[in-house]
Amino acid sequence: MAGLDTGTQPVVTPLDAALVKAVGDFCRWCAGAGLPVVRGWTNAVSRPPGAHIVVTPFSATWHATTSRSYDPGEDGRGRVTVARSMSRRVQVDFYGPDAQAQAQAVATLAQDMTGCDFFRPYDLTPLTVTDPQELTGMAGNEQAEPRWMLELELQPGPEFSGVTVELDFFDNVNLGLHPQA
Repeated sequence: MAGLDTGTQPVVTPLDAALVKAVGDFCRWCAGAGLPVVRGWTNAVSRPPGAHIVVTPFSATWHATTSRSYDPGEDGRGRVTVARSMSRRVQVDFYGPDAQAQAQAVATLAQDMTGCDFFRPYDLTPLTVTDPQELTGMAGNEQAEPRWMLELELQPGPEFSGVTVELDFFDNVNLGLHPQA
């Protein structure tokens, strides 16, 4: 039987970190400032006791083909940025006696212009929200643990959807005709 791997953690991209922070801040704003928010899918991290929220980024969906933008830079050493429009799904789990009301508040406000306004400074736009689902289960000592879950789909802005590489190119061409011999 394999042991618990406490020495490794998943790779957290800048986008994943921004998603967890933004969604966690939004949930606290909607459902209660004192709620602990933890990132899902981390090894050797216990859930907080009592009411809390777990934010887990997962799937990505591409929405378009790539686009390119060029910056010629100095001395022919420029950059090309290749971007592709995408969205990310984030699962949000609410635990505790008020989990249903908290999930409903977050789902309602995320579908409103309020959600768009809240996520704008994070360079994210909410696209869709699922209806909250009850996933109450048994915890230790045969006690029911209230849990409600929803999924948010967020579209990151250009800061998160592009890759920039250096590229040799020129923007000043001197052409001329040479007589044929």
